[in-house]
Amino acid sequence: ITPIQFHVEISTKKAVLLLDGIDEAISINPWLPLSIKQFAETYKENVQIIVSSRTSGSYLNDIPFFTVTLLPFTKSQRDIFIENWFRDSDKEQIVRIQTHLAKHLELAEIITNPLLTTTICVLAEKDIELPNSEIRLYDSRLKLLTGFYDNVKKIDQRTITPQYLLEQLAQKLAFYLHSKNRRE
Repeated sequence: ITPIQFHVEISTKKAVLLLDGIDEAISINPWLPLSIKQFAETYKENVQIIVSSRTSGSYLNDIPFFTVTLLPFTKSQRDIFIENWFRDSDKEQIVRIQTHLAKHLELAEIITNPLLTTTICVLAEKDIELPNSEIRLYDSRLKLLTGFYDNVKKIDQRTITPQYLLEQLAQKLAFYLHSKNRRE
């Protein structure tokens, strides 16, 4: 199973095929760019194809589509994201996050994308102390992903692998990639 997400919407004129996360699937499916290109050429009259990916990787040159790069959130967009996350159900958490970011401007400057904004929202939602620096933010994100906070908050575990093993694995992978001067 690959992490790529497919979504197809068919209208009376043209089908739309959304391929999300090509960057996550490419390492185990190196044939994807050529297949996407061939599919696009074969069905160019009937299908509009939208591909999403991070902007790293030489494979992007193999998919001859118009490219759009999303800009980072503005402060206003980030605030709207946070407000929508809580859907006005917990104004206290919205104020907590906004006050925290106003107090820690260095942190506020790096929380400019959905992933990092989601991290801070989940931390607030679980009543976990909000990070006050970039390194603490990434440490908190790792703890969220490895299930550490699930244990602390006595939430049913989503994984059977112990948190410390997942963290060790992440460290070893990070060291390996760093030693090979690779980002992916």
